[in-house]
Amino acid sequence: YLNYYQKYYEEITILMWQHGLMGASQACEHERSEDCMNTMFPLDFMRITRLFNPRSRIVLLSAEDELNSSTYFVSELESLQVEVSRREKYRQIGSRALEYEELHVQNNVIHGAQMMSRFCEWSDAANDLGLRRVLTIDSDVALFMQVDEAFRGFVEDVVTPCDTCSQVVLFSAEALSAFCDSHLEYLRLQGEDREQMVSKYGDPATLNENRWNDMWMLQAFMEEERWATRLGLSTICLVCQPPSPRVPLPFIWIAGFTLQAYNPQHSYILGGFGRRKLMFDNLNCQYFDQLFAFKKIPDVEYEVPILVQPHTRLPLMHFHQMCKRVYGHSTYLNYYQKYYEEITILMWQHGLMGASQACEHERSEDCMNTMFPLDFMRITRLFNPRSRIVLLSAEDELNSSTYFVSELESLQVEVSRREKYRQIGSRALEYEELHVQNNVIHGAQMMSRFCEWSDAANDLGLRRVLTIDSDVALFMQVDEAFRGFVEDVVTPCDTCSQVVLFSAEALSAFCDSHLEYLRLQGEDREQM
Repeated sequence: YLNYYQKYYEEITILMWQHGLMGASQACEHERSEDCMNTMFPLDFMRITRLFNPRSRIVLLSAEDELNSSTYFVSELESLQVEVSRREKYRQIGSRALEYEELHVQNNVIHGAQMMSRFCEWSDAANDLGLRRVLTIDSDVALFMQVDEAFRGFVEDVVTPCDTCSQVVLFSAEALSAFCDSHLEYLRLQGEDREQMVSKYGDPATLNENRWNDMWMLQAFMEEERWATRLGLSTICLVCQPPSPRVPLPFIWIAGFTLQAYNPQHSYILGGFGRRKLMFDNLNCQYFDQLFAFKKIPDVEYEVPILVQPHTRLPLMHFHQMCKRVYGHSTYLNYYQKYYEEITILMWQHGLMGASQACEHERSEDCMNTMFPLDFMRITRLFNPRSRIVLLSAEDELNSSTYFVSELESLQVEVSRREKYRQIGSRALEYEELHVQNNVIHGAQMMSRFCEWSDAANDLGLRRVLTIDSDVALFMQVDEAFRGFVEDVVTPCDTCSQVVLFSAEALSAFCDSHLEYLRLQGEDREQM
């Protein structure tokens, strides 16, 4: 079992490193400015990865000072249930990470030392945390598939989309440790040995040993007798495989990885990766929308990236260089942010103030008539202990019932004063004036409340709200009940205005539609 079968049961931990993550800010959540596009993508990709991997263990290596610099980022890590492991633990005197960095400087290597030494940090963290199989990914990589599903059937010690794709590698703990050691061993090579390695694995356009990097090292590690083979480690380059039941479409592993390598005139299938041949053909990512689309497919809850030709799903995407700045944050905003927007339960005061302490345990007719709105609010809170609940209420109503106000406080219901949204010029008052002019029978505030709700949502910065009447009780956690419904308007039936999940934009438009209807004349009104 240990020799041949245990590996099939070992769960994959997603292992990340702090680089570039700390620039994200709450102010940029919904913004598309150049600064926000440059800083938000690492957090966005972590959110996307978590969305497709709700139960996977995700561990981030980060330095203490970096974490201390951003309380916003730390709170986001907590909400995403990302474990943080302190880098300082793996960078002590005598550690392989520091040993590598010293050799790196001595050898005048151009690329940043931590591009390579992070693999030593990752290896020591994996051993420390008892991780057997880890997927190491860079901060500009997003996973669009559950990691165990994506790599099912691949039990090699090293699994990578291509032989130089060091940005995404599935390692066994033994292989990751050996890969760290190989960096150290390479930098100790001298003369002809070093030249042969650079000549064989370096970039033909710039055969300069000072440009050695982790991408070249990965290919050397997999192919050189002195490393993986000698240690008895198995490896697989997915795009290098011929089509087979295990790798039916090899090109999908590299299509989303080399966003800046191809343009629509080149075929991923026929041309293959082509090592260097097409690199940087899409340098400014100008062909992104022609090459890729994000769509819903059967049996998948979220939109997934599709390679337009031949309409094939991609398991991951590497938004490198300009692609991450131009398309990273916008991809999240366009397709995935809606899944993270918490639903606020928005209520209105009607009928709530009749409740009394005397009726708490009574079943008299008077008590049955007055207690239910508060009872339903209690039931709703019981099933939604962490959800934000906001009640719109008038000042005089609140002043009339200290009992009710104390109950709101105990239920942690926020109160927003209706007067703020009923000032001269407000849409609520405008509606009510038209309502009277048109002799509408139903109470004006039955409709104008949607305008109050809309203005309150905008005032409080709410993105998605569930508006419910006082005679409605929720018997399920609201985000769970509406999971997968990201439309702007979600309602149990087409006339069920008592319970509607609105986006802020849709709620505002619904208020406006009430006003617009009352301005219709003659035949237009009759047709409606």
